Amino acid sequence: MNMLRSGLPALGGTLTTEIAVLNREAVALAADSAVTLQRRGAGTPEKIHTSANKIFTLSGSEPVGITVYGSASLGAIPWETVIKLFRRELGNTVEPKLEGYEHRLLDFIGTRGFADDDAQRAFVERQAGPLFAQVAPKVRDAVVQRLAGRSGLTAVEVEEIVREQLAAQTVDEGSVPEIHADHVAAVASFAIRYRDICKAALEASFRNVPLSDATIDVGSTLVGEHMLRRNPLEQRAGLVIAGFGALDFLPCLRHLIVDGVVDNRARAWEANPPSWNVAAQGPQIIPFAQDDMVTFFLSGVSPDYQLAVESAIGTILTQYPEELMVAASGLTDDAKRALRDARDQVSPARLGDVLAKLAAYRQTQFTQDILTVVASLPKDQLAEVAEALVSLTSLQRRMSTKAETVGGPVDVAVISKGDGLVWIRRKHYFEPALNPRYFNNTYGR
Repeated sequence: MNMLRSGLPALGGTLTTEIAVLNREAVALAADSAVTLQRRGAGTPEKIHTSANKIFTLSGSEPVGITVYGSASLGAIPWETVIKLFRRELGNTVEPKLEGYEHRLLDFIGTRGFADDDAQRAFVERQAGPLFAQVAPKVRDAVVQRLAGRSGLTAVEVEEIVREQLAAQTVDEGSVPEIHADHVAAVASFAIRYRDICKAALEASFRNVPLSDATIDVGSTLVGEHMLRRNPLEQRAGLVIAGFGALDFLPCLRHLIVDGVVDNRARAWEANPPSWNVAAQGPQIIPFAQDDMVTFFLSGVSPDYQLAVESAIGTILTQYPEELMVAASGLTDDAKRALRDARDQVSPARLGDVLAKLAAYRQTQFTQDILTVVASLPKDQLAEVAEALVSLTSLQRRMSTKAETVGGPVDVAVISKGDGLVWIRRKHYFEPALNPRYFNNTYGR
C-alpha cells in the first residue's frame, strides 16, 4: 500500500541542519539525526525522532558522498533506499566529473519505478484540477465582458474563451525556469501521456462547456508547462552531492532539489548555491536547511537581527525626513511635496549604500577571517568544524521554547581524493560488534 495515499503518517521531513566544509584537501559533511513525522496536510509536527541517517556514500568505489534534507522520502520510498539501490547499480562505474554522478542519479530516480505509473498519474491529478480551477474565474470574467450588449453566447464562443484563457495562462508560466534542457519536447511528451487526466480535470472545471480536441491539447500543455518548471509542487528534498570525479583534483559540490517523478523523469533542479568548486571558488562553509546559527557564526550577526536592523534603517530614512518637515515652520505644501518626492527618490539608494557597507564589513571582519583559517585546516579539523556547527544549532534549538527540529547524534564524514569517504562519527541502529557480516558485505568487497 502506498503510505502517502493511505492516510498513515508520512515518512517525515528532515527539518535539519547539514554542513559542508570545503578546502583544497577535502570536504567534510556533518548532519544531525532529527526527523519530523507529520500527517499529510497537518499544520504542526506530530513527532520528532532523532535517529535518521542523512549522510551516505554514493559510490562504493569512488570518493563521492551525498546528504539529504527536506522530505525523507521520494513519494513512499525512503531516500536511504533509493540511494543505496543506486550505489549498488552504479558499482565501480567512474565519472570524470562530479556532475556525472548527479546525472546518473536523476536518471535512476526517473526510470527505476520508485514512482510507478499510478503514482505519477496521481501526482498529475493533484496538480491539474487546482490549476484549471484558477483559470475558471478568468473565463467567467471574459464571458461577462463578451456579453456586453449581447443577448447570449454560443457554446462555440464560450469554448473559444476557455481556450484563450488557458493559452494565456501558459504564457504566464514562462517566467519560471524550465527543469529539462529540451523543454518543448518534454512538454509535448507530457501532454500526450497525461491527456486523459487533463481532459477529465477540464471537464470537471468547465462542466457545461463542450470541449474540442484543440482546447484539451491547450489544457494538457498548460499542465505540462506548470509541472515541468522549477515551481515546487509537493514535499521536496534537497540533495547535496560532494566529492570528486575522476578528473576533479579539488573538492566539488552539487546541490539540487527533487520533489517527484512525472513522465518518467525526476522533477529536479539546481538549488542555491547550485554548486561549489574549490578550484574556482576557494574554501567555503555551506549550511543547508536550517542555516541561521551557521550564518550567525560566519557573519557575526543573527539573520533575524540583521533583518530587524535593515528594517529600522529603512524606517529612519523614510520617517525622519517626514518628521523634520512636520516640525519645520514656513514650508509650503508645494515645498513639502517636492521634499517628499526627493526623499522617495534618494532614500532607496541611500538604504542600498548603507546595507552594502554593512555587508562588506561582515565579509571582511568575520567571514573572510574564518574562511582563511578553513583554507589551511587538515582533514580532522575540517570534521571538527562541521560537527561543531551542527552541534551549535542543536544546542540553540534545545534552549529554545520551539520544537527541537535539530538534534540527536551528529554524523560526520570526510571525503578526500586519496582516502575516499571516511567516517569520523557514525551512529548505527544495531550493535556493530554483533554484526560482522554487515561490515563484510558492505566493505569486504
